[in-house]
Amino acid sequence: MSQFTRPVASPIGVLFLCASEAGLCRIEMVSDEEAGRRRRLLVLTKPPPMVIQIHLDASENWLNAFFADPNNLPRQPELDFAEANDFARRVWQSLATSQVGQTLTYGELARAVDNPGAGRAVGTVMATNPIPIIIPCHRVVPKSKGIGKYSALCGIETKRWLLAH
Repeated sequence: MSQFTRPVASPIGVLFLCASEAGLCRIEMVSDEEAGRRRRLLVLTKPPPMVIQIHLDASENWLNAFFADPNNLPRQPELDFAEANDFARRVWQSLATSQVGQTLTYGELARAVDNPGAGRAVGTVMATNPIPIIIPCHRVVPKSKGIGKYSALCGIETKRWLLAH
């Protein structure tokens, strides 16, 4: 299945959205140097088909709304989890429907998907989340209520910003 990419400016840096015909499949946070390189390559690519353009537009609109006011979000864009296993898909879908601003522990999220002993597995799923921000893995914290880790660009610094926002 074809995938197309679009850069989107944000308060935490340039985000690259990648969508397929099924929906948004990836958001990547990259360095300024990498963003410049990718933008130069995008000039050489053909435009996406209309259905993918619609997914990219909806995703960009959602992200712009999130950065403007996370308490006033439009309908979530369509998401493409085609490459995920069933457990990861259930975890991401559960997290995507959680209340804005709410933090959850890995164990609470495991219980939410009817797998109470899978807290560590939830941690692995969070570390491999292909659609950060929209699937708000930054809101999943350790049981100790510390901030935990964050695998995106700038790590804990980005997670702190997202949690405060």
